[in-house]
Amino acid sequence: MLPLSLPRLPALPASILPAPQRAGATAGELRIGFTPLGLHRHLPSLLRRLRQAQPGLRPRLLELTPAETLAALEEGRLDLGLLPQPACISPALQLMPLPAEPLLAALPAATEGPATLAGLARLGCILFPPVQAPLLHARILRAFASAGVALDPPCEAKRVSAMLGLVAAGQGAALLPATAAQQRCEGVRLARIADGARLPRLAMALAVPRRRLDAPMQRLLALLPAG
Repeated sequence: MLPLSLPRLPALPASILPAPQRAGATAGELRIGFTPLGLHRHLPSLLRRLRQAQPGLRPRLLELTPAETLAALEEGRLDLGLLPQPACISPALQLMPLPAEPLLAALPAATEGPATLAGLARLGCILFPPVQAPLLHARILRAFASAGVALDPPCEAKRVSAMLGLVAAGQGAALLPATAAQQRCEGVRLARIADGARLPRLAMALAVPRRRLDAPMQRLLALLPAG
């Protein structure tokens, strides 16, 4: 298991977020859209801050694709969105980059030697679906190509737990965010990729409608670790 260094979170002042008064939201509710790639680091951090800020605030969490999240923010159906950094964003939204993290290889425990791009390709690569992070997915495929490694169409799984299960079942090797090392799965070992300098890092961001950038929201965003 690789050691992880997660950011320490500053305490929030009380009552940083007043009860929302918006169409589609009830009093004391904050509507947050997220993608599965944010489950292991940034979403828990955000929810801890919200609980510290106002214990009575009720987050309403919706799992969406990045495209669905951005559309819902623009249409006023969400207050915050947690998603992989998109290639472009509407002028109606403010994007706040969050700290990026490297990708690790999840390998069958019986495999020996260092993890390499060619080794991942030989085992068969397991990735998240492109719809979850189109830009990141494309950059991963480009990294293999630029290294001269031929990659068959990857097997796809939406969640880290499913990816780890497939690796344990001998169905290939997966690329996972470093914080996924917190999840343990028998029959799987996690390793840094020896020639992985070409691989992108997982860069998440918070997206906020500019009309929601009132003083309480700005105080919350100011306390989040910037990317």
